[in-house]
Amino acid sequence: MIMKSCLINPMGTSPMVASEMVDFFKSDYDKSLKDVIMIVTSDERIISGSYMAGSAIRVRFSDVHTHYVMLSSSDIMDEKNLYEFVDKIGGIIKNEKEKYGIDKIYANISGGRKIESIIISNFSQLLGIDEVWIVINKNIANYNIEFERILNELENFKEGENLEYYKKNQDKFDPIFYPKRSELSFFEIPSIRLSVEDLKILKELLKGKDLEIMNIPDYKVDAFIKSKLLANNKKRSIPTELGEIIFKYIT
Repeated sequence: MIMKSCLINPMGTSPMVASEMVDFFKSDYDKSLKDVIMIVTSDERIISGSYMAGSAIRVRFSDVHTHYVMLSSSDIMDEKNLYEFVDKIGGIIKNEKEKYGIDKIYANISGGRKIESIIISNFSQLLGIDEVWIVINKNIANYNIEFERILNELENFKEGENLEYYKKNQDKFDPIFYPKRSELSFFEIPSIRLSVEDLKILKELLKGKDLEIMNIPDYKVDAFIKSKLLANNKKRSIPTELGEIIFKYIT
């Protein structure tokens, strides 16, 4: 059986982190990577930069499919935006697994908004993300300067990927989207994992049940209450709005 994996990238003002991570995965870590999903805010620069990164990926890796998920706002500003983002990520992962047969889900939190990275890290297991990764450029000053010099080129990617234009300017673009590997550091962000038993307990609690019948220790229920997944009710497990979203995707 051929394994397939997917990389989710919240995008920001440094779009090259997406192409850098894809290059690392395809070359050294997981050659089964097939899908790259970019989570893009409504900011025009981030939209164009994401399409430019997508062009860089597809020019170098013809077997990788790029997908773009557009958010309606430029950032997560309140709880409503937060819950929408969690739901969006959960839906993406579920779709990847059920529709495209993806076996493993990675997330690259190097380039997105801070709150997006925090959300993905916090809820990675509950949403079905297997590993959370980050890439750091050790020469960050030059890294940003070089991209700033070609900002005018974003105009050529504002309507979508532009592979032909990227190919024509590959000598200029590749050093930015694929810098020397010696300048980069890749590592996985460790995340706390619930046991299989606790995941089953959480899923049952999120269905909304009589706590006395379930006979679950108070400390476990309290932990999920403090995590904002359950309302503070000692008689019945009542999922919060966040808990209802998580319930749709927890496996």
